[in-house]
Amino acid sequence: MKRRYLSLLFLPILACGLISFDLDQEIAENTVKGIDLLNPALDANTFFPPMALSLNLDQEIAARETGPASAAYLKAITLEITDTAKSNPSDEDFFDFFQELQIFIEAKDASLPKKKLAFIKDFSAKSTVLNLTIDESIDLLPYINAGAKISCAAGGLFPPKDDVSYKGKITVTIKI
Repeated sequence: MKRRYLSLLFLPILACGLISFDLDQEIAENTVKGIDLLNPALDANTFFPPMALSLNLDQEIAARETGPASAAYLKAITLEITDTAKSNPSDEDFFDFFQELQIFIEAKDASLPKKKLAFIKDFSAKSTVLNLTIDESIDLLPYINAGAKISCAAGGLFPPKDDVSYKGKITVTIKI
């Protein structure tokens, strides 16, 4: 009987980090304006405006009745073309107006170093969905606790031939 109680006593210690769950944050729909002869340059912030990574860990942990988070890791970033900016049924929009995209995280107060979270390059010119390559080694928990900001840098930017709209999703795995 004592062994059973001892094993139950050490169970939380052994399970530390083994319990995890995923949280999603939607990336709001954004429209990238098509070719504008007065302003031909396309800025990375125009394509992917900086945004807060606003995951309510305390609320999510309380809802799951688990212990405090010990770490948080990026699982996925997906961007998807939407129909909002399509001017007519034959309008085809793709992520063909840049060649490379990098996503970064930093603390709003600059207390933590800016780090590259994800990237994509050399994708199909007819891509309507982008699944970025993730750096799964970065613990996001200190950034989330400090107020995380997500930003991007892009290479080979040029305006699309017409307006293009997209939305996306960030998935973070929380470890307890």
